[in-house]
Amino acid sequence: MKYLGHYSIVIPFLFTFVFFSCSDFGEAKGCTDLNACNYNPDATEDDGSCAVPSACDTCEDNAVVDNDSDDDGVCNNNEVLGCAEPTACNFNANATDDGESCILPTGCDTCSGETDGTGTLVDNDSDDDGICDNDEIDGCTDPIACNFNANATEDNGSCAVPYGVCDYCLNGDVIDGDDDNDGNCNDDIIPGCTDPSACNFNVNATEDNGSCTVPYGVCDYCLNDVVIDGDNDNDDVCDNDEVDGCTVENACNYNATATENDESCILPTGCDSCSGETDGTGTLVDNDADDDGICDDDEVGGCTDPTACNFNANATDDDGSCLEVDDCGECGGDNSNCVYYFTEIQPIFDNNCSGCHPNSGGLNLSSYANLMDGGNSGAVIDPGNHAGSYLWQRVDNGSMPMSNPDLSTEQVNLIKQWIDQGAQDN
Repeated sequence: MKYLGHYSIVIPFLFTFVFFSCSDFGEAKGCTDLNACNYNPDATEDDGSCAVPSACDTCEDNAVVDNDSDDDGVCNNNEVLGCAEPTACNFNANATDDGESCILPTGCDTCSGETDGTGTLVDNDSDDDGICDNDEIDGCTDPIACNFNANATEDNGSCAVPYGVCDYCLNGDVIDGDDDNDGNCNDDIIPGCTDPSACNFNVNATEDNGSCTVPYGVCDYCLNDVVIDGDNDNDDVCDNDEVDGCTVENACNYNATATENDESCILPTGCDSCSGETDGTGTLVDNDADDDGICDDDEVGGCTDPTACNFNANATDDDGSCLEVDDCGECGGDNSNCVYYFTEIQPIFDNNCSGCHPNSGGLNLSSYANLMDGGNSGAVIDPGNHAGSYLWQRVDNGSMPMSNPDLSTEQVNLIKQWIDQGAQDN
């Protein structure tokens, strides 16, 4: 009987049944290799099933455990993960297992040079335009720019583009064809006045040249493109509406309706006053008729001749009343009232007083000179003042003459009149 070996049937979660086939129990087949993981010491015949570990392999549960999973001859425990591609930037010369993605340079890229896996990619096309940085040419890349550079690969922001409708290119520069930015190209400009309210307005002008002459004043007007000043004196009254006359209110000929002073004003001075009209017909009223600087209402009539006997120091207006002293000293007299000493006064003394007064009391009444010399008590005559004359006082009270009858009233008054007339030697 042949040995058929044995086999087993595994039914999950149930039982494992081992079936034995009929065999010759005298032989046993199996792995007879002592180095094999499934070595069977009971086997008498090797059946070629030996699983022998090699290199990194080990045995576990009668089976070979593969410890070089990538079959590169380096045991798993000795593997060094890294990029093993020498041309890669992150190439690791120590790597045994290419366990991470290699970074390969493309285009302008280069590698930093490290070979320990720390190398990096160097970007030599910073703007990703497909042109290596070292091959870039800076310049203007805008074809419509005045300074366009057909060889430039990198725009450096220097483009000068003629954006304005009037702008143009010249020698690589933008020329501003509209200096004042008014929308009119310089070549099309017509200078002139563009203000419709100006006297010299030019309907065809495209550029105002500052020449406009505008009639700003309410009275101004245009004539032949020129502003005419319709208010020459700037009094806000148009020349055509001016009324000439005196505009000074305190002038006698003041005209309340006048707008223009014609220099005709008549102003009162001194004593003058105005008649009162305010329509320009007023006149000057002369209140100093004699032009002596004293108003008529303030005049004082009288004699203003200092040599006249009736001179009035307060008089301002001579009224023709000045008088002269006549021969008897009477102011304004005509000599008709004169009392004469030799023919009228001396005879009174001779007839009534000579007996006592050739020298009584030191008074001698024999002559004018002796009389005026006075007596022992002084002067007896005060010319012009009979009341203050001692002689008259004595004859008036009857104490003279002492030994003769009193003088008559007529005689006493005659002496009084002669004294008041100045007691003249006449």
